[in-house]
Amino acid sequence: MRHIGITGLLMLGVVAAAAQEATIDGTLAIPAATVASEWRVVVAGDASPVLTEALTAAAHAPDAGGAFSIRVPDGRPLFLMAFYRGRLAPGTVTVVRDSFESEPPESLALAADPPREGLAVRVTTLDPDEPLGQPLTVHLYNDYGLIASGATDGVDEVIFEDLPVGRYYAWLEPEDPRAVSAPTATIDIEPGEGLQQQDWPVAPARVVTGVVRTPLGESAENWEVAVRSATLPSDDDSAAAYARGAQRCYWETSCDAEGRFDLAGLTAGELFLDMRAPGGRRAYHTVGPLEIPADEPLDLGVIDLPDEGWQYPFDGETIQGFEPSFNIGQREVYVVGDRMVLAAGADMTGVVSDVPTPTMDYEITLEAKRVDGGDFFCGMTFPVNEDAISLIMGGWGGGVTGLSSLDGADASENETSQWIDYGEQRWYRVRVQVTEHRIQAWLDDRQIIDVNTEGRHIGVRIEVERCRPFGFATWRTTGALRDLRIRPLH
Repeated sequence: MRHIGITGLLMLGVVAAAAQEATIDGTLAIPAATVASEWRVVVAGDASPVLTEALTAAAHAPDAGGAFSIRVPDGRPLFLMAFYRGRLAPGTVTVVRDSFESEPPESLALAADPPREGLAVRVTTLDPDEPLGQPLTVHLYNDYGLIASGATDGVDEVIFEDLPVGRYYAWLEPEDPRAVSAPTATIDIEPGEGLQQQDWPVAPARVVTGVVRTPLGESAENWEVAVRSATLPSDDDSAAAYARGAQRCYWETSCDAEGRFDLAGLTAGELFLDMRAPGGRRAYHTVGPLEIPADEPLDLGVIDLPDEGWQYPFDGETIQGFEPSFNIGQREVYVVGDRMVLAAGADMTGVVSDVPTPTMDYEITLEAKRVDGGDFFCGMTFPVNEDAISLIMGGWGGGVTGLSSLDGADASENETSQWIDYGEQRWYRVRVQVTEHRIQAWLDDRQIIDVNTEGRHIGVRIEVERCRPFGFATWRTTGALRDLRIRPLH
């Protein structure tokens, strides 16, 4: 975890001193069919999908009755969590300190559902009775990262053992991307005995072709073309690392000497393609949305890369370019992993960017999630000509979403208002376009806002004036964001 100081409103020397070592006495309700010795409880600065070697040193084994006493070091550990046979039980993840100022609870009671013996993923063609008949690997993730990878055993089946109950995400990596698509899937591991069976019918591979030219009109030799992803590899360049951040499927390829690419392994439907410069991990340009047909290849023709690519106001490593927004109630803002975390304020925590941004005919895209709390976890203020407006996600008790403000009416009162049932610890892709007399917004590629602003008064609520023209805020809630991109629309 990287600690980035904010001077001025937050004097970290004073704040850090408030966070002393503490001890949490708690109990873990040991699920039936398991024993206490199979469980470990850990406090760490980031939730991990597996009990790594580094975490093992801080792990605590509960006694036979599930009782534990675990030290919370000074600093900013975020999570207390329980692992079953080395794998995270997602339902036990508990925020115990979200900033230097917060004090961890003195006691906690954790509960986990009985784990499944395992998950048997059977991969077939669209005809469930017809085996796929080729080698492939299934990568299994939870909200916190990679749990395990397994190769088919010759009968198109992969078995994952000892899985805690919860939601998982799978990515299929075929050996031959031209023969079968590389989709993602959501799998809910349910309580029960024995193996949970999961049939995964997979469609034939879809293909996109095209020719990419650099802004200078030259061949884009060795440029990468990939399905859009919010995730960067941590230690390697494996496709599986990128696939974790893809919404529907994932594959990548390189342009040849003429700039031509042939991207296979795709699923039919809507997706975006990122163009990455040779050796670059972040996208320079994105093409889409594209509608991938189900019955024939899609030829995009010549793609001329624009002179201006994506701008990344948040570099994923520091909060350089952002300043705290509020005088009262502001809490710490810091970077952990590849994301910026805004700790729950009293009432608000926010940041404002000093990076120059467009004011018209531009697009913003990012991923945001609610880490802890029950109100809005992403209040993004962005410019509209000389004015600004805010997209509120999860306000007024946890679900109200809309624009604040239109003609003085906030996100709970105008025609953009809607209720969305957001989950905790789940990343949501947000995309906003600002054009003359129009603001549009998408959530996970589903359009949620399309409003005509001609003749309307554009403004923000007084609470977020300090986030103008471009910034983020949360309300009594810890939120996180990553993969923040801005570009002009050409």
